[in-house]
Amino acid sequence: MTRQAATFSSQVRQELLAVACDTSCCRSAELSAALLMADTTDNEGLVMTFTNHDVAEYFRQLIIRQTGREILPIEKAENSDAYYIQPQAARIMQAQAADLYGIYGREEDRSIVLKCEKECCLNSMLRAFFLLCGSISEPKKSYHLEFKPRRQITALLISNLLSGLEIRSLTLRRKDIYYVYVQEGQHVADFLLISKAHKAYMDFELLRVEKE
Repeated sequence: MTRQAATFSSQVRQELLAVACDTSCCRSAELSAALLMADTTDNEGLVMTFTNHDVAEYFRQLIIRQTGREILPIEKAENSDAYYIQPQAARIMQAQAADLYGIYGREEDRSIVLKCEKECCLNSMLRAFFLLCGSISEPKKSYHLEFKPRRQITALLISNLLSGLEIRSLTLRRKDIYYVYVQEGQHVADFLLISKAHKAYMDFELLRVEKE
């Protein structure tokens, strides 16, 4: 049986999973991104669902390392991994996130404000969002970087992070799900470079030269 070639998006994902995150502040930034992608439970715990096993394992280890608490696997649909994060671990995650951003206002009109100005942490948070909900098209066909964070508040934060890096993005709502996307070739390249997907960046730029 012939093995299917990896997509460009999966190549980027694997490269970002290998990026060393050595400082506690940057690990907290990644954890804070994960918190915004989680679903809450009635007992103030969290549930996180992943469609990629490698990404699931990366964040499972990150949560354990940052909170000192084990997280529990949940049976979910095929091709997904899900974990239950107990209330005590969830509170630790929330405390770490409070150093990076604040969420204000009522449910229907909330805003999010970044408190952290450290470039390494903001880049780590954006890299985590790509791992959690991002994809990128095959550059031979089109230039399209997309995040699917579902919630408006998370889409707003991703848009703010990109804007801070001078990467123009658009936010779109489809059936109550929010998307953030980038369609300019140079800005997609900037994201790859800033997120430390260096091999993907070089491949992308070579293809851009051939096309343009």
